[in-house]
Amino acid sequence: LPVCWAFDVEALVKPERFQVIKPASQKARDGINRAIAAGSRVVRNAVNKEHTQINMNPETETLLKQGIRKLIHRSQFKPEAVQTIVDGLKDKEVTSQDWETLFNQEGADIALREKIYTPHLVRLITLRALVIPHTLPEFLWWLNIQKASQINENQRISLKLQKGIQPLFSKEQIGAGITYLLPSLLEGKISADGLCWLLAKSGGDTIWAYGRNQFINNIKYDLQL
Repeated sequence: LPVCWAFDVEALVKPERFQVIKPASQKARDGINRAIAAGSRVVRNAVNKEHTQINMNPETETLLKQGIRKLIHRSQFKPEAVQTIVDGLKDKEVTSQDWETLFNQEGADIALREKIYTPHLVRLITLRALVIPHTLPEFLWWLNIQKASQINENQRISLKLQKGIQPLFSKEQIGAGITYLLPSLLEGKISADGLCWLLAKSGGDTIWAYGRNQFINNIKYDLQL
């Protein structure tokens, strides 16, 4: 049931829960209307998704949900929350699909589909790209970077999370997404500017910047085939 009002907002993750919404602009109104339409489709599938796709131990599921929420809803990141995610990545019983479901339960699928940007959603999609490496190109596409040399607020929020969690994430886990970049670039799914921002060793280094050499080696290998 609708439980509250929202005024002068740019976006809402679950607008169908609000009784009255006053968008801040026409663009915001259009985005919220799309989210409401999408929400009706998501609700129909929510029960089946939760019961058929989450196969992990319930205690593990609870811990991972708490870890994700602590990292995306706070601007200061506690090591224990990061460690919870790292431990989950080491648990072979937690599948990539399980992770997808956990992130979607926090609004990742809606944020990507409707291009909704709020601080906690930027952190969510950033964390998702680290935890599920094949989603790294989708993260870049969603950020929609126009110029690699110009850092916007969404990029700053993402960079802050990256720097906060980098010490506890292994290079292997971080670098796993690099493999998916070249095919996505060639297929036009990501931009050259987005790729430069991700891999360039300058001002606001991303957590993936050290993988530039790996990316170059991937290109050399493909050229030799």
